[in-house]
Amino acid sequence: MTLRILGFSLFSFMLGATLFAAFTTRVSTASVQDDRAADRSAIRAHIESIFQAFINKDPAALHATHAENWLGYLDNSGTMVKGIKGYMDWNQVDPKSPYGMKSYKFRDFDMIFKGDAAFVCFVADVESNWPGRSPH
Repeated sequence: MTLRILGFSLFSFMLGATLFAAFTTRVSTASVQDDRAADRSAIRAHIESIFQAFINKDPAALHATHAENWLGYLDNSGTMVKGIKGYMDWNQVDPKSPYGMKSYKFRDFDMIFKGDAAFVCFVADVESNWPGRSPH
């Protein structure tokens, strides 16, 4: 009987230590997430500068906000766009064009961090004036 009590006590202790470690890790991870306010602000400002480059029809500013090895999907691209050249070719920002983005407003914006990487998700309402398209 004593062996059974000792085993149960040891098991309870190990379970408690595991839960404590898990809780401590969660708390420290949350603190790390919360301590990144400056990073959050800088990342949001960078994304807003991309929208502003579209509004200003400034291809140089748009190019400067993206890495040479940019990779992703764009509105109705259907396939992956690779590299800054592909990105700029797809967007074709023309300062002389009467068409383009007029304004934007974020409906939702959030990010999480994993080490040095930030994963950002947002939904933006965009007003533009393209022929044959709704302005929103």
